[in-house]
Amino acid sequence: MVEHHLEVERKYEFVGGDGEPTHVDWSALDGYSVQKPVEEHLEASYFDTADNDLSRNLVALRRRLGGYDQGWHIKFDDRAGARHEMHFDLLADEMKMPARVSKFVRSVTLGDELHEIVSLITDRIRTVLKDSNGVSVAEICQDAVHAHDFSTGIERQWNEWEIELLESGEKSPAEIFADCEKILFEAGAKPSKSPAKIARALGQDGEFEARRQGKTLSDEQLVKKTKKNDKKNKRRVQDTAPQDSSELLQHVLHMLTSNLMLWELKFRAGTPETVHGMRIGTRQIQSVLRYAVRPYVKNEVEAEAVEQLIGSLKKLMKGLSSARDIDILTDFLGSVEVRPGLVSEKSREELEEYLALDDEDASKSVLRLLDSEEYLKLRVALIELTQNLDMAVTLPLNAENFVNKVAKRIRKHLSSFLKADYKDLWELNPSAFAYDEVHNDVLFEIRRDAQAARYCLEAFEIAGIKLSKDHKKLRNYAGELHREISILSDENVVVRWLERSSRRAMNHQSDRLGIGYLLGRSSYYAVGLRMTQHSFVPAELKRIKKLDLK
Repeated sequence: MVEHHLEVERKYEFVGGDGEPTHVDWSALDGYSVQKPVEEHLEASYFDTADNDLSRNLVALRRRLGGYDQGWHIKFDDRAGARHEMHFDLLADEMKMPARVSKFVRSVTLGDELHEIVSLITDRIRTVLKDSNGVSVAEICQDAVHAHDFSTGIERQWNEWEIELLESGEKSPAEIFADCEKILFEAGAKPSKSPAKIARALGQDGEFEARRQGKTLSDEQLVKKTKKNDKKNKRRVQDTAPQDSSELLQHVLHMLTSNLMLWELKFRAGTPETVHGMRIGTRQIQSVLRYAVRPYVKNEVEAEAVEQLIGSLKKLMKGLSSARDIDILTDFLGSVEVRPGLVSEKSREELEEYLALDDEDASKSVLRLLDSEEYLKLRVALIELTQNLDMAVTLPLNAENFVNKVAKRIRKHLSSFLKADYKDLWELNPSAFAYDEVHNDVLFEIRRDAQAARYCLEAFEIAGIKLSKDHKKLRNYAGELHREISILSDENVVVRWLERSSRRAMNHQSDRLGIGYLLGRSSYYAVGLRMTQHSFVPAELKRIKKLDLK
């Protein structure tokens, strides 16, 4: 069995808490039913590659024996403030790692061998809190930890407290933490600066290491040290904008490939809307390769390698499209109401059944894609390009000059849709343009290119580059084009699905009246969208062409 939940917990410790554990009396906790404490003996082994790929990407993998949740656990941060935790059952051979565990982290480890890096022995006293409705809202864990770091042979011991939220109850998370912390703080506890047991076990908690070596710091020294670090961090943030174009592009590629990896982990965890995130991540990388890498390759060999990457990303996009369509169709079906004489209850239920089948097939297809050797090779190739960027491309030295050249290239490409090959389209009678579905092709081509322009410039901005006024206009105009045509693209997904659903209904000898009504409605809506875009798109392209990019 596989389980997923968002971990919400806080850690605490007592001054001098590395010796005997401090007793805390929870009987004074008002508004809760404090359950009888349960003692557990936990034996955990943490794993990583020789290059520490998991820890570098804020992923933790452990095998835990003992306790109510023994099994294989994977934890990862999604950089949006959430901490995900996956639980997998132990095999009959408890020491053997399940295949689905290694597959879950394969795009992080890149297929490299995992080995044990830390052993943690924890004697835990676990106390569950229930609210007045009997809901288990939190568990309080008093842990005596003994850690062994296999890389150095160093053993570390400490005591800590954890408060982890369980089910949602009558009190908010903030209220639950505040109530528990009142008791802990009165007993002399302080929030722990250690983000996780594994970090402390590997010697990554500087304050703990100082205490362990007898170099205790006073509160005043800690405050001074914190202020000093804050000033350093502030200066670091102010100096983050890369001045060198190679540094900028490397930063952007690293950021985007890491984001794609996180979306994949969230998909494997069963988090909603993640396929859309993977498609965006894929398109972002593809956009940067098209506009910021391909024009600067050093030779034909590197050019071919970049083209292969772009092709692999395109294939990945295609493989994800059916699953992304499910999100669009779910929103569509959610808006469909039963209308006597038009859409029957039975017709709506049949459409929901068709969508459920499509959803199951799409999810399996995406999982096969992510488990494939082709996807792993793509991940490896992207990382190798990022790490060896200077060997593949020759870039302008100045980052701002580089960004401006990319912006000009984007503007030139989008402006080309106003030239002779496309001019006749915009001079067509609006009705003739709107009622011919073939014009979707050019609109969707413009949408893809506008999307690429937007993603490129957004990535540079996130990386710390200050865009000029006209760069921002280019990003915004391209974004408006992308959003406007996306409405038609989404409606086209609905039309095609309803056409397939109509054929399904015919094969099953079901009522097609409701599907026919919805299909006609969506098709007519698409006509209206093309009518609007016949004037909107060329006007927006002309605004882009007029931008002054010096």
